[in-house]
Amino acid sequence: MTKKKTICIVPLLNSGAFVRNELPLLGELEDIDMVIVDDGSTDGTLDLLEEVEGIISILHEVTLGYGSALNTGFDYARDHAHERIIVLNPDNDNPAEDIKVMVENLDYGYDLVSCSRVLENKMTESMDSGALNITTGLGKKITEITGLDITDPLSGIFAIEMQALEPMDLTDETHGFLLQMWVQSAHFNLTSIEIPATSGDSFGFELEGYEDPLGLFLAILETEKYLYPEETIN
Repeated sequence: MTKKKTICIVPLLNSGAFVRNELPLLGELEDIDMVIVDDGSTDGTLDLLEEVEGIISILHEVTLGYGSALNTGFDYARDHAHERIIVLNPDNDNPAEDIKVMVENLDYGYDLVSCSRVLENKMTESMDSGALNITTGLGKKITEITGLDITDPLSGIFAIEMQALEPMDLTDETHGFLLQMWVQSAHFNLTSIEIPATSGDSFGFELEGYEDPLGLFLAILETEKYLYPEETIN
């Protein structure tokens, strides 16, 4: 079996610790191209990136948003004929193990594999209750729209086959990009699975910086509901 070309994309912003501690190890992974999309860091992350070998860095002059950073990485993957995309959250521990498990599930036949920081996590009681309530509410809304049982719809740790990504129109510049992906994946009848992440340390960070994250993301889901209705799924 011919091994598929795989790219690992890490959108980051002011993530110096990840660049120092985890990125050098990920750059050594075989058969995976590492691409960093820096979304306008101002903390010296850029200087650290220059010291790491075996990776490709794409820089945004100013901060455009999480969804914009992902789209920059996806465009690079398309332009260079990659067949699989892996996305990591720089705030999560043990990313190499997450990559391994996601690839195994893609090999099994899934189009989309997402690592939940909530699923089977015994430490949920110590998580921020407000963030957990927002995440749970968004998961319930996705279930209502798509029938998918998703526990962590804003997890930035996922993998997707390029051919499965192609029919989607993911345009949101915020973390709502991930919500668009879930609704559209159901609309286009993709096979998906949610598996436990190796760590939940990044949970809730994706909600920071939004004045009303629940209102914002529910509005995005309502829009996606009408653009990609469940009843048209084949």
